[in-house]
Amino acid sequence: MAKTAKPIAKDCAAIYLRVSTDEQVEGFGLEVQQANCEQYANAFGIPVCRIFMDEGVSGTKPINKRPALSALLEAAQRGEFNQVIVPAIDRVARQLKLFLDIWDVLEVTGLKIIVVKERFETDSAAGMLMRNILATFADYERAVIRDRTTGGRRKRAQKDGERGGTLPMGYKRLASGKFAVDEHGASVVRTIFSLRGDKQSYGAIAGILNAKGYITQRGKQWHASSVREIVLNEGKYNGALMNGSAVQWPAIL
Repeated sequence: MAKTAKPIAKDCAAIYLRVSTDEQVEGFGLEVQQANCEQYANAFGIPVCRIFMDEGVSGTKPINKRPALSALLEAAQRGEFNQVIVPAIDRVARQLKLFLDIWDVLEVTGLKIIVVKERFETDSAAGMLMRNILATFADYERAVIRDRTTGGRRKRAQKDGERGGTLPMGYKRLASGKFAVDEHGASVVRTIFSLRGDKQSYGAIAGILNAKGYITQRGKQWHASSVREIVLNEGKYNGALMNGSAVQWPAIL
């Protein structure tokens, strides 16, 4: 039986956009990404025929965990467009290996890839070289941020638990110097993890806590960042040793 010929791709572009839940909270929305891509397309006379949006999807997720990217690849196989415009490298992926894997899959379909922020296309040797250089630096930057964040948490853990600073939410210091669960604060912590389990964003959880009149351990209103700090310390609230600290906090969860 004769093979079915691959359809001739239309001479137009698809736009791929992605934003994670945390980035939505911080205001990095899809609207700005879309406007930047459309402005680029208009400037170079590239007709846009499809727009694909992965909303609330982390840049560390593979293709099969991204509905819009999967749909884009299927549409490309049908020849609906011959180019893909993305706002920036980190909209494709935030890890070098994943970035290259996704890029390879896109190119296998015969698509020309255009990156707006970094201003390069992949249909040239220079473009391919630039792609690899920029992707490497993006991965390096992510590793630096991770190391910096880990170091900051370690210092806070030492300050808060071992040097008499403000204790984490849900704990109190006894006269003996030992730590115990503060039930009022612990109930707030449990509420946060319960809401997070219901897929609520950090910003939404902060709004709920403020509406209930809850305040942080430092007596301030809740923000997405303060909720995120609680969630990222789940191990501590489960009673695990955290960040190289000598302190083992009583379990709350």
